[in-house]
Amino acid sequence: LMTTHDPEQAFSLKSDVVLLQRGRACRCGYYRDVLTEEALAETYGVDVLIRPIPYGGKSIECCMALIKETGHRHRESR
Repeated sequence: LMTTHDPEQAFSLKSDVVLLQRGRACRCGYYRDVLTEEALAETYGVDVLIRPIPYGGKSIECCMALIKETGHRHRESR
C-alpha cells in the first residue's frame, strides 16, 4: 500500500489505484483507467495533460498541469 499526491509515482507502479477526492474514494481500478486527464483535472481543479516521454529506450508517463495565464507579466530583473 502506498499513498501519494504525485500521479507520476502512481503511473510508475503500473498497478491498481484508488483516486481520492475530498477524502473519499471516487474511482478505483487499473491506473490507466482511473488516472485520466479528466479525472485528475476534476480532482485537482486544474487541467492536465498526460503524455509519454521517451526515457532509456522505454517511455514513462508524465502528468503536466496546464496553468492558465492571468494576463500579468513579471518584469525581468535587471
